[in-house]
Amino acid sequence: MRRGRVLAAAIGLAVLLPSAGHADPITLKFTTLNPPQSFLVAKYMRPWAERIAAESKGLVKIEEFDGFVLATNLNAYDRVMSDVIQITWANQNYSQGQFPGTDVVSLPLTARTSEEASVALWRLYADGILAKEYANLHPFLLIGVPQQGIQTRTKRVATLADVQGLRLIAGSKINTEAVSAVGAAPISINVGEMYEALERGTVDGCVMPYTAFDPFKLAEVTHYHLEAPFGSAAAMVFMSKKKWDSLPAAVQKVFDDNSGEAASRAFAKVWDAEQQRERDALMHSPDHTITALTPDQLKPWAERLEGVQAAWIKNTPNGAAVAKAFEAEVAKVRSEEASH
Repeated sequence: MRRGRVLAAAIGLAVLLPSAGHADPITLKFTTLNPPQSFLVAKYMRPWAERIAAESKGLVKIEEFDGFVLATNLNAYDRVMSDVIQITWANQNYSQGQFPGTDVVSLPLTARTSEEASVALWRLYADGILAKEYANLHPFLLIGVPQQGIQTRTKRVATLADVQGLRLIAGSKINTEAVSAVGAAPISINVGEMYEALERGTVDGCVMPYTAFDPFKLAEVTHYHLEAPFGSAAAMVFMSKKKWDSLPAAVQKVFDDNSGEAASRAFAKVWDAEQQRERDALMHSPDHTITALTPDQLKPWAERLEGVQAAWIKNTPNGAAVAKAFEAEVAKVRSEEASH
């Protein structure tokens, strides 16, 4: 694990070590909450931070802290808001009750890819539909992670009958409701303990995207994979609004040039590429079986999962409008991609 990797504009010693004639660069601590070698850090977050530092021409230094050196999933939001760190990657579902509308990303039967979910989520934010949820922070990237499927140890799941009573690790509240809706038993286990629970047979499987396979070594402890639309999860890279407002306009512009819909789409494509890479590896392994449901086979699953959507809409402030707007934006993104 690397501590405080300084990302600075490589424009000469006079900038890296400012003399009396140069103002000190603004130093921002950036926690990735992922191992330094993970695809999230290596393929996007580190290059993103390096690009901002370089384009600032010495105005900004970004110190990268990987893993849980300065923050964890549970406290990253609070540490940004208290200025212990200035930028972080985080999942919104760890901030209980703070992002109810954003949870639309987690609903089953909506977006098919990270790109669809991420662009749609950013547009809901940009249009002001989710403005209240982000009033105290400044998001740079908004992400919907790839679709989650059912990954099981010893039993192939293809029908609703197959899943009845299985003990499945489910992360978010919506994941838990989806697992219950199809007749399985949701189990709450920290992701760091997921491998051991699967290895020992404490659980029968988990609800996870393929992108979780490398970091958690899930290919070693699961062998059957059902591709069903069990939903996504929201994530973001952000800074507190108070800190953002304190930055000089020139620094804000550099961040703005590397944030927003286009940047979120680019990050989402990294997610989708990793999802496909992991899927391809499993498909070509004799130890793994992937089951992809046809539209007709999906219908009974969808009927069960529609109840999860309906409950979310009923229990979420402005839920119907948010769900309708999200579905409309997902359809637009899908249409845009099809036309290219």
